[in-house]
Amino acid sequence: MHWLWTILIFSWHVSLRLMKTISILAALSMHPVFFACLNSPSMEKSLSGWTSDGHNLSYHLTDAMESAPADKQPRLSDRADPQDAAVVAILRGDHAKGIAMLKELEAKKPGNYDTASNIGTAFELAGDNGEALEWINEGIKRNPRSHNGTEWLHALILKAKLAADKGNKLPETNRFIQLPDEFEKEAVLTIQGAKHKATDVFTALAYQLEERMIFVKPKDRLVSECLYSLAILQAHFYSIQDALRILALAEQYGFPDVVQLRSQRQQFERSILIGEVQYWGLIVVGGLAGIAVIRFTYRKIADLLSN
Repeated sequence: MHWLWTILIFSWHVSLRLMKTISILAALSMHPVFFACLNSPSMEKSLSGWTSDGHNLSYHLTDAMESAPADKQPRLSDRADPQDAAVVAILRGDHAKGIAMLKELEAKKPGNYDTASNIGTAFELAGDNGEALEWINEGIKRNPRSHNGTEWLHALILKAKLAADKGNKLPETNRFIQLPDEFEKEAVLTIQGAKHKATDVFTALAYQLEERMIFVKPKDRLVSECLYSLAILQAHFYSIQDALRILALAEQYGFPDVVQLRSQRQQFERSILIGEVQYWGLIVVGGLAGIAVIRFTYRKIADLLSN
């Protein structure tokens, strides 16, 4: 009987490993295949510090929405660098002072990327979208790969804001970042007439939104549109659960097409439900397989002992 219990225990461990493996595979199957424009030379990076690994992106975006520009100020010293001093003024809401300081820097040391980008952001925060676009475009010329190459989206947002200023508002049923119904991770998408990899669109939306949401609070049409498109990309690339949370942020920012928002939410919820059913179905199958292994082993040993 000692051998019987040894084999039974061994069989049980095998079944546990089998169930664990199936659980991992099921969990994996549930996952379908930052406006960072203020720059601090003393920190050698933008103030956004994009930290999301993709799966928990909604938490970073929520934190940005609940933060204030002044929250970034302790990371800088207004005496450390003239560029930093201008950024501190902008974070304090003194945009005119920040712009004046930055233009003085531009006159002394023309051609610097940080200066152009910071002036563009300061003008946007001051409400001058035309000047903002000119300086953001100048920054892109000086450093096309800045902020992970996402400044093209900042320029698109400024163009949309300029159009809105002139009365050319986007219809409620039209999307700012239009995505096809189906696409692969390495697909090339056409966004406002320009071609971008789907992964680059995801990065641009995540990177730009993380900082924009610090300055722009609900409700804002363009932020809601960007969040909506980001939710769809998040569901494709990383996590449907997190995509659902990003979709809730889009609603909070006033996504205009209520019918489309509800339809997309239901689609996400349906996908999550199917994934959970698959997960627990595999758990049950794994458990039954383990029990079958134990029963088969027990009968074989019992037959051997009886003979």
